[in-house]
Amino acid sequence: MKAIILQHTDYEDAGYVETWLAQRNADVQHVYLFQPEHEFPAPESFDLLVICGGPMGAYEEDKYPWLINEKAFIRSAIEADKKVLGLCLGGQLIASCLGAEIRKSPQPEIGWFELTAENQDADVFHIPPSFPIMEWHFDMFDLPPGATLLASSAACKNQMYQIGKNIMGTQCHPEMTARDILFLIDTYLADSGKAEGIQDYDTIKKGVDLYAANANQLMADMLVYLTQDL
Repeated sequence: MKAIILQHTDYEDAGYVETWLAQRNADVQHVYLFQPEHEFPAPESFDLLVICGGPMGAYEEDKYPWLINEKAFIRSAIEADKKVLGLCLGGQLIASCLGAEIRKSPQPEIGWFELTAENQDADVFHIPPSFPIMEWHFDMFDLPPGATLLASSAACKNQMYQIGKNIMGTQCHPEMTARDILFLIDTYLADSGKAEGIQDYDTIKKGVDLYAANANQLMADMLVYLTQDL
């Protein structure tokens, strides 16, 4: 399996996805969009595209002009019927490429929030009826055309979706490992402000011990589902 990982910052990588790919001896190439020099591979050269999270908005092309070329590359991968996984910003970018609106959330979510499964009677990826997951977002996406909603939270209806058997997108962060989360709250939580939907440091840290391993298992299950016919 050949995988391409699009990374938007030097500190937010694909987390447990990297571990899962390494366990399968996958050939992995990173495209670091935060670096001035980066090139996108030809769609025929890979099997799986993973689009990481990041602090920028999917609509901020003026501030981050490289988003224009990134979206064009994502569209080319979708049109070539590649497996595509988008995580948080990545899920927003897929939705945007397919014509859905991305906008500010009425309420941010930073911390551990309960997700509720949706549409589990359909021919889709099956998830537990409810489970806590790590969130870190101020934006939200509408569902793109043809998408099936898989999970929602009280504050954000569209948390996880799939389109056919090739595309999956999330607003949440099943890929974040315990180490990833501890780094983020140590480094960036204080700058996020205080508002409804932003949990305190101790609450998030406690959740790492309780929930991170199960979230990473969900990420592994998603990857198995997405790549089952490769």
